[in-house]
Amino acid sequence: FTVWEPYMDVSAVLMGLLELCADAEKQLSSIKMGLPLSPAADSARSARHALSLIATARPPAFITTIAKEVHRHTALQANTQSQQNIHTTTLARAKGEILRVIEILIEKMPADVVDLLVEVMDIIMYCLEGSLVKKKGLQECFPAICRFYMVSYYERSHRIAVGSRHGSVALYDIRTGKCQTIHGHKG
Repeated sequence: FTVWEPYMDVSAVLMGLLELCADAEKQLSSIKMGLPLSPAADSARSARHALSLIATARPPAFITTIAKEVHRHTALQANTQSQQNIHTTTLARAKGEILRVIEILIEKMPADVVDLLVEVMDIIMYCLEGSLVKKKGLQECFPAICRFYMVSYYERSHRIAVGSRHGSVALYDIRTGKCQTIHGHKG
């Protein structure tokens, strides 16, 4: 991937792999141990593995590409007249898979994740259900992100604050699903 990345559409590759592994849990859980995999289950397993390998080979490319797709999806959702396309439905169906890869990146490559922490939190907030986070808290819903000291969840107001390396703070309001960015200043 690292060799061919400049010559390919990274978004199309990642969305294609997410499409293949969006229903992987259903396909792979129905397989009995020792039996040969069906073609769909084998494709899902291979796509999951490829997605993990791409993400760990180039974490910034994975994070920024998925964050752009999340922003595109939320913009399309806000515009009620727009038609849903394959990318948005794929993104919505592959939320669990995206969270799985983000968790792998947090465990294996925390330095790369810290550089793009606000984008990672955008992805996590898209993939997690707001009502679940409100009820259980961020620590219980996605404990991996809470290992960064720049991430804080305030239970009483249902807000998450995420600091970036560039001096800005992103405030996520779980009730409204909106994000507000406060930029740092010099002085």
